[in-house]
Amino acid sequence: MRFIVFNLFMLLSVFFTAAQQSSIPALGKWRDFFPLNNLIDVTLGNNCVYAASRYGIVKLDIQDNSLKRITRTAGLNDSYISAIGYEANKNVLLVGYENGNVDLVFENEIINLPDIKNANITADKKINRIQIYYNRAYLTTGLGIIVLDIDRKEIKDTYILGNNGTYLNVNQIDFINGEIFAATDYGIYSANENNPFLSSFLSWTKRTDLPAAVVNAKFKAIKKFDDKIFVIYDGPTYGSDTIFYYSMTNLNWNIFTPLVGFNNNHIETKNNKILFSTDYAIQEFDNNLNQTNNIFQYAFASIEASKAIFGYSNEIWIADKQSGLVKALNPYNNWTYKLNEPGSINAIRIDAQNESLLIGHASITGTNWQNNYNAEGVSFFDGNTWYNPNKNNSSLIIPDSSYDFLSTAIYPDINGKYYAGTLSNGGLFEFNLGQVTNRFDEVNSTIMPTTSIPGYCMITDIKFDKEFNLWIANAFVDEPLSVLKPNGQFKRFDCGPLAKNKLITRVLPTESGLVYLSYPNTGGLLVYNHNNTIDDISDDEYKFLSSGSGNGNLPNTDVKCVTEDLDKQIWIGTAAGIAVIYTPSAIFSGGNFDAQQIFIEQDGNIQILLENEVINCIAIDGANRKWIGTENSGVYLISDDGQSQIAHFTKFNSPLPSNQINDIAIHHKTGEVFFATEIGVVSYRGTATIEDKPFSEVYAFPNPVRPDYSGPIVIKGLDRDSDIKITDITGNIVTVIKSEGGQAVWDGKNMKGERVATGVYMVFANSQSGSQRAKTKILFIN
Repeated sequence: MRFIVFNLFMLLSVFFTAAQQSSIPALGKWRDFFPLNNLIDVTLGNNCVYAASRYGIVKLDIQDNSLKRITRTAGLNDSYISAIGYEANKNVLLVGYENGNVDLVFENEIINLPDIKNANITADKKINRIQIYYNRAYLTTGLGIIVLDIDRKEIKDTYILGNNGTYLNVNQIDFINGEIFAATDYGIYSANENNPFLSSFLSWTKRTDLPAAVVNAKFKAIKKFDDKIFVIYDGPTYGSDTIFYYSMTNLNWNIFTPLVGFNNNHIETKNNKILFSTDYAIQEFDNNLNQTNNIFQYAFASIEASKAIFGYSNEIWIADKQSGLVKALNPYNNWTYKLNEPGSINAIRIDAQNESLLIGHASITGTNWQNNYNAEGVSFFDGNTWYNPNKNNSSLIIPDSSYDFLSTAIYPDINGKYYAGTLSNGGLFEFNLGQVTNRFDEVNSTIMPTTSIPGYCMITDIKFDKEFNLWIANAFVDEPLSVLKPNGQFKRFDCGPLAKNKLITRVLPTESGLVYLSYPNTGGLLVYNHNNTIDDISDDEYKFLSSGSGNGNLPNTDVKCVTEDLDKQIWIGTAAGIAVIYTPSAIFSGGNFDAQQIFIEQDGNIQILLENEVINCIAIDGANRKWIGTENSGVYLISDDGQSQIAHFTKFNSPLPSNQINDIAIHHKTGEVFFATEIGVVSYRGTATIEDKPFSEVYAFPNPVRPDYSGPIVIKGLDRDSDIKITDITGNIVTVIKSEGGQAVWDGKNMKGERVATGVYMVFANSQSGSQRAKTKILFIN
């Protein structure tokens, strides 16, 4: 195989919103669809505020209230952010991850420091907090305290606090009167900050003057305020946290009674004020410990705060789990800077039509795909705005019975209309943008509940055919295949004894009238033939494909997915690679319909294409190339015949957040390919498209090509495999290329690899059959 690497105004509250992501990316570029409003940390920058979710950073410019996203597609090197910090003198944002990785985010570059992540250590490497002190960053981790030299961009030292040099999880530190105090999972420790041997546990002393019951307890946070040291004891049950403070004047510990019974998360100080972040309130006190502010609510929502900090003047910035970044003065005067985004990171199934994207937010459990009581609904993107209908905003989505919206399908011919099937009592839902317009279950449709749980419907996949019939895979029932016709009528089909009461994961209606159902867990592939007469079952037939010659010859009967390519061939993804049915018409005509594996040559050896990969999904682009999503190895892009590998994207060489690919969908008009991973959805702008009316309008862009442009030149309006000849104005051939679906991509160079000179260049395009021709011009300016 050949490899190529490469706010409605409420009270005094205002909502500031921003687009979730930029517009369609350029060719070869990525964008992400991560939800970033569930925030875990916040810090001040220079004239800006940074807030972190697990999946990316939100940067607020406080001068113009603009929001910027910083994610993997913008250059971050990892997923699962755990802490951020900002060094103002160097204008650098430090990003720490759960696996110990660290990014230094400067204005124009991001530098990765993977030393902690790559260290051969079994302890928890999670970066809990980042504290800046004299141009150094102190990272509190499961290893201890790690010192990062910001100037040299390197790890300077590691302080090990545990007895006999064992690793001890440090949650936060503070520098107090020449000492470093550390809040750990096993008490409070301190050491002289000028001790040259801080890397040795012998330099650290446990504070044994705390109340005896908590000397060895876990402490979340520590902070000096006035003449006191405040610490948060992490209680064993929710709401059992206790805040203690040590008086450096009276030399004794006391309980801070105003916050007894709260779940306390963070302490922040500024001048003569101290700020406590709890789950449901932000409380401020002066240096006499009198309360000066109590933000017990927002004007627009309830509080679910992770952390709050003081701002530049009298404002408070809050990283909230639901409302995003919030600026608050008091309970009645506050603002949320919230992104328009999907409702959840969970993404098992997606669909893409026109310029829309639909995500099903399901979580599944076990090999039989039981629901996980996920009530996050679905998210629909119309190209500009996200809609997230769920149990909290739709009366038709019943909170106690509508879980795990798994299967997704956008109606091809009506903007904003889409369907989603659930693993629950909810059944099948019809939507228009953010509103539920209909719901179908066993009462008003042919959808059936499972034979084992009354009322529990398992709709595992839905897909439209060319006539706008919606085909429905209904698992663990006697008749697993249903269809919703455009006139609103349902019909159910008997697929035989082998198809009864089993898990189905995919349904594929084809143009020929065959419908495929994939059965995992040693099931196989069911083919149903309605002979293009849905209402007449007298001519229907079905066949179950399995292993063995003459039975389907599947390489593995754990079938994960099935799709039809542009040549009407059926590509099957299994737990042991790929197989292709080249003549699906033979399944019911008596010919050879056995699936075949693809043999490829790699490094002089003959082997089977992806035979050791679990194939979760396959999507076909406009050039008939196959985008293949795997369970553990990311995404492969292979040629139309499977003989050549064009690209292989993983989390190590691309912005893919995970190598587990659950689903793939393509916007055929733009070539944008969407990947649903275990950590959200990202997309890549591919080169292949499908034109609605090929050769009706052929044009090139950018045009003219200016001196400062060195990217791809796209010739649009073509058909698949069109031949393109580019000449100079006198007719001399400059280069010859072929279209990938509805467009061709030229690098602006001649056949010698040289950039062409200033001038007008002619583009002559012929369709593959030679029956259609077109021409256009491109102006180069050098």
